Amino acid sequence: MSEQTQAILDAVADRFWTALDKGNMDEVMACCLPSATTWHNFDQKLQDFAETKASLSSFVENSISRHTRDIQREYFSDGFVQEHILEVQFKPESPKVAWHICVLMRFKDGKINSLREYIAPQASFTP
Repeated sequence: MSEQTQAILDAVADRFWTALDKGNMDEVMACCLPSATTWHNFDQKLQDFAETKASLSSFVENSISRHTRDIQREYFSDGFVQEHILEVQFKPESPKVAWHICVLMRFKDGKINSLREYIAPQASFTP
């Protein structure tokens, strides 16, 4: 993968994660193709664009803060594998919780085409 292609993928992915952290769903979904799909290991379901938007919107609506940090990426021909930590606070009186997450992202035409997320929901920790 060329450095220029890598920079394009990084820009789109960084825009996606920043928008999700801020709760800006229009910006999140603008990073994705309308044909994009999402799959999660914890429910084994493949979601289309509308289902992904609904799922992420519910996550944003049910949390008061989100922060993606410690991002590491390994690139391949049409995307990358990303490891990161996601910190979330669900209620003002509750402590933040965090998860180690692994995501396989594939891109087409400069946008996210496929996202496969690996997370163990029960393996949360206090950041």
